Amino acid sequence: MRLSLRRRLLAAGIVLSLALLALAGCGGADKQPGPPEAAPASEAQPGPATSEPRPVKGAPAPEIIAKDVKTGEVIRLSDLKGQVVMVNFWATWCPPCRAEMPDMEQLYRETQGKVRILAVGGDGKESAQQLAAFAEEMGLTFPVVHDFGSAARSYRILGLPTTYFIDQNGIIRERMQGAMDLEIMRELLASTEQAAGSQ
Repeated sequence: MRLSLRRRLLAAGIVLSLALLALAGCGGADKQPGPPEAAPASEAQPGPATSEPRPVKGAPAPEIIAKDVKTGEVIRLSDLKGQVVMVNFWATWCPPCRAEMPDMEQLYRETQGKVRILAVGGDGKESAQQLAAFAEEMGLTFPVVHDFGSAARSYRILGLPTTYFIDQNGIIRERMQGAMDLEIMRELLASTEQAAGSQ
């Protein structure tokens, strides 16, 4: 009887571990951002040395320079200072990324431009055309940008989706790994605005 209880507890632990891994988001060596393979030299941005630490809360957000896949406009994170920015790293093949996109669109519409959302392609192997087709299919109106995986390397993204909330001064206030729903997005946005206001 004692052995049976141990086996049940072990089985429950394994099931819980698998469930937690599933909730953590997409990841794995075969889907991690890699170096740009066919990036034109004028568009590819060099990533940092691998010894650099991942950006953390309270630190300045690393620069992002990427092209909007719908308009071709070059967007620089530094040009968005003065606004709260939600930077979401994602990929078209990532189910949790796809699941949170409608809530991101809802947040974007609710805030009426008060919050800038940048959906940055986190897999350098995906093309701008793939991202644009996804954005059209999902009806996304916020900028979806492509930079051959450069920003994902700068931010040292290990799993998708990963989202950073950056305040009006360009400081990282929140980081979320894994999919979010609308309520979590609102909470992290409020926390970001509050942190910037308390300075």
